[in-house]
Amino acid sequence: MKSLIYLNELRAGSGEVGEALLAKFLLAFLQAENKPQYVICVNEAVRLSTERGRVGYAALKELEHAGLKVLSCGTCLEAYKLTDKLSIGVISNAVEIANLLSSHKQITL
Repeated sequence: MKSLIYLNELRAGSGEVGEALLAKFLLAFLQAENKPQYVICVNEAVRLSTERGRVGYAALKELEHAGLKVLSCGTCLEAYKLTDKLSIGVISNAVEIANLLSSHKQITL
């Protein structure tokens, strides 16, 4: 089954190392035998596709260069006033994200 990475937070797990850990996990998917097709960013995770200073920004950019499609929730971008700062991937919506979630295995970090 096709898969996708679903990001809801800026970090993997909790604690001080969470942001760095998320970046490492994202980069590990570059080595995966069965790479996911998408990365979906919702809630705070949209900051990874907009804020270059975030630890996970470079990792997300590398995944995009490797061919993964990066989608950021438009409602979330609007809520954080980041729509004009999107620099990785494209803006998506609830319908598109719901369709992808229902047709792909989800990897949540």
